[in-house]
Amino acid sequence: MDKNENINLPTKVTITLDLDKLYNELKENGWKPNSTAKYYKHYILKHIGKEDTILGPDESVRYLIDLLATISSRHFLSMIEPGPGKDALIKRVIHEYEK
Repeated sequence: MDKNENINLPTKVTITLDLDKLYNELKENGWKPNSTAKYYKHYILKHIGKEDTILGPDESVRYLIDLLATISSRHFLSMIEPGPGKDALIKRVIHEYEK
């Protein structure tokens, strides 16, 4: 992908988070449940509580990339409704990793 290519992002992406499933996945990946998993659970709730969307041009994109790096990306992407928003998010994540 050309690094100068503009990526048009939708203003909203529908995400369904099963926090118990996320917590368990973090545990299975070796995170200590009394620290890291609870921190991510809190962080997710804090972001979702602010706005309807956690996809934006600023720290929220970086936050999503951090999450993808922390838990299995297959599981995380399965929580996003299919459609142009999901496609744009995948494209953005790939673009960020290639920087």
